[in-house]
Amino acid sequence: MGIQLIQEKAIKGDDAIIIGIPCTGVINSKKMKQMFGNHTGNISIQENGENYIIEINNKKIQVLKQELVFEDCITCEY
Repeated sequence: MGIQLIQEKAIKGDDAIIIGIPCTGVINSKKMKQMFGNHTGNISIQENGENYIIEINNKKIQVLKQELVFEDCITCEY
């Protein structure tokens, strides 16, 4: 958003500090529901390389990130 404000001349570039945060993908909630149902308890998700380790009801399941993230995330270079 900061870059957009600079481009629109709403703020000066010298007055802004741009911080970049790497993104490793965004989990698609529809894919989660398809895979795990409408679970209402605690769900823990950890990243492990190209996989997610999902813990539901003290049971750990390893899933490829590609199976859960939005399609745009699979090909995104960032």
